[in-house]
Amino acid sequence: MAVQLAIALSAALLLNSTQFFSVGLIGYGAASAWLILRRPWSWLVYALSAVSIPAICLYYRQSTLDTFWWINNLLITSTGFIGISLLVESIAGLHRARAELVRMTIASEGQQLREDLRAELKTRLASLSERADEAGRLLATAPAAARDQLSVIVLSARAALADARRIAGDYRQRSWPEAEARTKPRTANLLVIVHSTLATGYDVVYAIVHRPAPLVVVVALAAGTVSLTLIIRHLLPPANGVRPRGWRATLAVQAVLAFAPLPLTGIAWIGMPMMLAATMIVLMPVRIAFPAMLLIAVADCAFVLSTGSSLLLASYYLAAITGFALSAFCLADLARVALRLRTARAELAWMARTQERVRLSKDVHDLVSSGLSALVMKAELARVLIGTDGPGAGRELEDVAALAVRSARLIDEFHLPGAGLSFAEEVASARSILGSAGITGPVDAVPDRLPATLDTVLAIVVREAIANVLRHSEARHCSLRIESGRDLLQLTVANDGLTSAAGGGTGIGNLRARVEAVGGSLSTERSADAFRLAVVLPWLRDGAVGGRT
Repeated sequence: MAVQLAIALSAALLLNSTQFFSVGLIGYGAASAWLILRRPWSWLVYALSAVSIPAICLYYRQSTLDTFWWINNLLITSTGFIGISLLVESIAGLHRARAELVRMTIASEGQQLREDLRAELKTRLASLSERADEAGRLLATAPAAARDQLSVIVLSARAALADARRIAGDYRQRSWPEAEARTKPRTANLLVIVHSTLATGYDVVYAIVHRPAPLVVVVALAAGTVSLTLIIRHLLPPANGVRPRGWRATLAVQAVLAFAPLPLTGIAWIGMPMMLAATMIVLMPVRIAFPAMLLIAVADCAFVLSTGSSLLLASYYLAAITGFALSAFCLADLARVALRLRTARAELAWMARTQERVRLSKDVHDLVSSGLSALVMKAELARVLIGTDGPGAGRELEDVAALAVRSARLIDEFHLPGAGLSFAEEVASARSILGSAGITGPVDAVPDRLPATLDTVLAIVVREAIANVLRHSEARHCSLRIESGRDLLQLTVANDGLTSAAGGGTGIGNLRARVEAVGGSLSTERSADAFRLAVVLPWLRDGAVGGRT
C-alpha cells in the first residue's frame, strides 16, 4: 500500500503537467489505505492523499477548474474502489453467516415456545404433583377426599393437555413479519448516490465555468438536477426487486438530457452520455446495453475531436468517463446483489424458522402431550381404584406425581431436541402404564450403549405408541419387542382390541419423520382388531440382543 502511494505521487511530481495525468493511481492508493489501515490512520492517509492533489495542481499552476476535476476524480475513483471492496466483503460475510443465522433462529424459536409452555403449564403441573401427593396421603384416612382431589387432578390435567395442543397449533401458524425481508442495503445505496452525485456534479460545474452564459447556467442546473434524480432512481435497487415503474419513459428522458445540452455546454457535458450508458446496462438486457455503451463511447470521442481537441485528450476522456460509468454500474449491480442476498438471507431464516416450528410442534405432541395423556389415564385409574384397591391407587398416584414432575422438566429443557427423554425410562414407564391398565404382554429390556440420537428417537416412538394403544383401543394384550443385531435394531409394538383408526392423525406421521431423519423406517399394519407398529433403525454394536422380561 505504501509502495502504491509512493509510485502514484512520484509519477505526479515527475510530470511537468497534470493535463494528461490521471490521479486514479492516487485514488486507488487512498482507497487501499482506507481499507487496510486502522482508524484514525486510514482517514489520515486518505485525507493526505486528497490534499496532495491541490498541492500538485498548485505546483504546476493548474486552473481552479482543473484542480476541482482532479479532486473529483480522486473521490470518484476511491469511493468506487472502496464501495466495491466493502460490498464484496459484505456479500461474502452474508454467505458465512448463514449457518449462524439458522442456529440463532432455531435457538430463538425453541426459547420462545419453551417460555410459552412454561407460562401456560408449569404452575399447573406443579399443582398436579402437589395434589397427587396430597391425595396419596388421604387414601388411608379420607378416601372420599382423595377421590375429590383426583377429580380436580383429572380436570386440570385435561385442561393442560388441551393447552399444550393449542399452543402447538397456534405456534405452527404464526406468520413471519414481512418487514424483515424488505431491509435495504443502506451502505450500497449511499455509495451509489455519492458516486452518481460526484460524476454528475462535475459536469454541471464544468459546464457553468466553461461557458458562464445565463442560458448555459440554467440548462446545466436544470438538466443536471433532473438527470441526477433519474440516474439515482435507475441505479438504486427497487424494494420489489424489479425495474422502477415507467423506466422506459424515464430512461428516454435521461437520454434526451444527456445529449440535448451538448451544443450549449460543449465538451463539459460529455460525462452525461456515459452515465446514461451505465443506467442502460443496469436496466436493459446485456445484448442491447453493451453495444449501446460502445456506440455512446464512440459518439463521445467523436464529439471531443470535433471541438478541436487532440486524439490523446479524446482518448483520455473516453477512458476516464467510461471508467466512471462502469464504476457506477458495478456499484449499482453490487447493490442489487446485496439486496438479493439480504432477501435470500431473510428467506433462509424464514425457512429455518418454519421448519423449526414444525419440529417443535411435533415435540409438543410427542413429548408433552403424550406425557399428559398418560397422566390423565393414571389419574382416572387411581380414582377408580379408590375403595377397592388402596395400594394400587397409591401406586398410580405416585406415577401421576412423577409424570407431572417429568413433564415440567421436559418443558424446562424444551429448547433441546428430544430433551430429557430416555429410551430405558420410556420402556419402564410403558411397562408400568400397561400393567396399570390391565394390559398384559412381554416388554423387552433395552440394549446397552445406544447412541444418543437413536435413544431419543426410540423413546419418543415408545411414548407415542403406548399413548396410541390407550387412545385407540380396548387392548387386553400388548407386546413391546426390541430385537437388535450387529447393524440393525427393530422395535415392534403390537396390540389387540383396536376400536378406532390408528395412524390417521399427526402422531404416526411425526414419528415416521423422526425415524427417517436418522436413516430408519417405520411401518404400520392393521388387521380386524389388531395394530402393529414396527421401527427399524441402523446402528453399529458389539453386544447382546435385548432380553425379554
